Formats: sequence, structure tokens, C-alpha cells
Amino acid sequence: MIYQLIRRIIGRGNYDKGVILEMLDVYRSFRRITEQEYAELAAWVGAHPGEG
Repeated sequence: MIYQLIRRIIGRGNYDKGVILEMLDVYRSFRRITEQEYAELAAWVGAHPGEG
């Protein structure tokens, strides 16, 4: 689910990377995603153009 949400946000083009990474951190803190998934998603978000 988180993958789809992030793809949808990034697909719209105008987003703040800091907000996305903060959201991932919240998911990680509630154990919705693993450390591995967090690292992969954070790297993917960082590789896409966006604000921040």
C-alpha cells in the first residue's frame, strides 16, 4: 500500500521530498514497514526529482 501511495504522489510531480521521507519514518515507527523497506523507499524517493 505504501508503495502505491508514494508512486501516486510522485506521479503528480509536485511534492516535497522531506514530507515523503517524514511519512516513511512514521510508517517505520509504527512498524508498518521494515528497515529494509524504508531504506529502499527512501532511496527511490531521493532518486526522483522533486522539491526539497
